Amino acid sequence: MTQENNQCFMDARYLTDYRPSADSENINRVTSESQNNFEYRMFLQRNGKNIMKNNLNNLDEFFGCGPFENTMLNEQSKQVCNEEECVIEAHDPNGLGVGRFYTNNKECIYKLKSKK
Repeated sequence: MTQENNQCFMDARYLTDYRPSADSENINRVTSESQNNFEYRMFLQRNGKNIMKNNLNNLDEFFGCGPFENTMLNEQSKQVCNEEECVIEAHDPNGLGVGRFYTNNKECIYKLKSKK
């Protein structure tokens, strides 16, 4: 599939549902077979993750996208801290933003925790 024909918008525009929210609510209400608002709320609380997962699977199936893994950009630079100072270091020239890296020295972390 060429880039021009690819319907997978890399900025996740395909995830936007432009239908009125009442339409998706009605679909969920019918699926839940709830008799009142309390039962429907309980259905949403118990099945929220599955509903979101099904929505993503339906979009991926419809658009032929995904599944996506590792969608985060690397950081352009990282703030590296130790017990004495923090320094910003270059990390990935194609990255975006500043990430944080704290020392792996456990002693330092324990000292920082004990200062509170």
